[in-house]
Amino acid sequence: MILFLPLQELSYEEFRLYMEKHGVTDEAESDRLWLQTLGHPLALSLLVPSGLGIANQGQIPGRGAAWEELLALWLREARDHELRDLLQAASVPRSFNQEFLSLLAGREVPSQLFERLVRLSFIRRTGEGWRLHELIREAIRSDFRERAPAAFERCRGRAVQYYYDLIMQSADHRPDSPQKLAELLRLAGSPVMRAHFRHSRRSHYYLETVTESNLHEAEAYIRRREREARDFTIRCSDPESGSLFRFKLTAEESLLRLSALEAEELLRHGDGALKAAAQRGRKGCRFKRLCPRQPANFNLPAPLEGRRPLFPKPVPRQASSL
Repeated sequence: MILFLPLQELSYEEFRLYMEKHGVTDEAESDRLWLQTLGHPLALSLLVPSGLGIANQGQIPGRGAAWEELLALWLREARDHELRDLLQAASVPRSFNQEFLSLLAGREVPSQLFERLVRLSFIRRTGEGWRLHELIREAIRSDFRERAPAAFERCRGRAVQYYYDLIMQSADHRPDSPQKLAELLRLAGSPVMRAHFRHSRRSHYYLETVTESNLHEAEAYIRRREREARDFTIRCSDPESGSLFRFKLTAEESLLRLSALEAEELLRHGDGALKAAAQRGRKGCRFKRLCPRQPANFNLPAPLEGRRPLFPKPVPRQASSL
């Protein structure tokens, strides 16, 4: 009997152990390959083969022949041009369905062709539709952008307009759909913004309004954060620009956002002024993050003049105002 097992990405800690076994102990070098491969075992096995002597070379190979080989290996299943064209369009957003893919491709996608597409081994179904494996998506997307930049920008513009319309159709025309807003920001022109949302994953938490009845949990969360504060490093990267970002925060800096939060004071502004990301079915320490819903209550700096637009041209007129 043949049993198929999913090949999961390595955690950062597992990845560091793997790199140390191959002679790479420098944190910056390790981080570069971690952000490049996202810990995928197959990508790592190609880029860090045993005996390569990375430690002696003092460098980690970039996306070159090894990545071309990996992409060609993955795309053996999609040999005809119709599927390749659809894969290019499907690589622009993180997830898609048949209707959205038709919009991205600029033509109607027949059901039979769509079924062939979603049966590819590196495409899986999710709660938002279908999704390419992240590394394959990024490789196809990069190839699409380099080979056909005008077509890529047209496709990205359609995706921006699609998510913009979904957000504006929500209640009171406010961007209150975090998931759709996150998808929109993944298409932004800012490398830092793209890098942040590249590494974000859908949360299993739910938003719970903080009231008098659970105020003690919010205050307990703040005390726990203050007690457990520590130095840490945020690592993220943007394949589109080739940028790698490493932000080091001290324990004190990690508490700066909390220092402006007065949970009890916020409750005076009415229900919904403060929400918490909470875990279902967990007793004690349910709250994992506090989310003020009325930023106007804080003394925040005014928006900077002359800000660069988030979305590169060409983009739809309505969405460019974002």
